[in-house]
Amino acid sequence: MTLDDLTARNQKFQKNAAQITELIHHASVLDNCSLLIRSSKRLDNYFRKVISAKSEMQFNSLMGTIEDETDEIIFMLDQLTAFDKKNDSKAMTDVVKEGFDLLSVYALACDKVIESRPHQSF
Repeated sequence: MTLDDLTARNQKFQKNAAQITELIHHASVLDNCSLLIRSSKRLDNYFRKVISAKSEMQFNSLMGTIEDETDEIIFMLDQLTAFDKKNDSKAMTDVVKEGFDLLSVYALACDKVIESRPHQSF
């Protein structure tokens, strides 16, 4: 998967998350989907930045930010899962699954980036 493929997959996820709010009119779903979309956009932006990080300090800082965004996305996906248990919406179940799958791809991509960086000796 290329970086552009990953971005396209992220954008598709954002679009699907936005469609949930059209199907399920509930304030908490709207709030969580809105936050989910913004966090997934930021995740993709920070991932692109981490690839081109020039210094070890910048790299570590960006990886920490990616971890924070990932935690936010997991929290929001968990919130949607809890809502879905009460409402049993296939669309929401699909988006939650897609979100966790997307996070797995980003995690693997981050591992590859870490492995590809030159190791510094102290």
